[in-house]
Amino acid sequence: DESKAFEGIFDGQEHTITINYNVSYDGVALFKVVSNSTIRNLIIDGSIESTQRFIGGLGFVSRGNCTYENVVVAVNITGSYPGDATHGGFFAVCHESPVFSNCAFIGTMNAPDCEGSAAIIGYAHGRVETLIQNCYVSASLLSLRGNSTVIARNVNNMVNCFYTDNITE
Repeated sequence: DESKAFEGIFDGQEHTITINYNVSYDGVALFKVVSNSTIRNLIIDGSIESTQRFIGGLGFVSRGNCTYENVVVAVNITGSYPGDATHGGFFAVCHESPVFSNCAFIGTMNAPDCEGSAAIIGYAHGRVETLIQNCYVSASLLSLRGNSTVIARNVNNMVNCFYTDNITE
């Protein structure tokens, strides 16, 4: 329900939130909907497994002018929905103009039958307005297919973003 969106400032103060979901419904994430907010200084780990669409390590939907900074998602995502599932390491779907700065996806995405997914944003509706800067993806497993991509699907503004699948401690 988007009328119950998180709105405000969430400063994790470098704490870790551990999530563990094993569900059969759309839109599973730590935050269902985030709207006109700032989320910063947070680490999210754990796992999400769903047979349906729209898995997000941080959120299902981002709306409005949101800022995500210094956030690390170390969630292991497992999706089994056949077809366009639109999973995202951070968000399944983003609208308007979110900004991601100094963020990292270091979890896994095991979704070999799912299409339309990516390690930061599964699908951005604000292609030009969305900005991803100084971010990286270091997934030990990124099993995607079809129209999926590594960092973000349908985003034009990516600055100083990197992907590696071979990071050692």
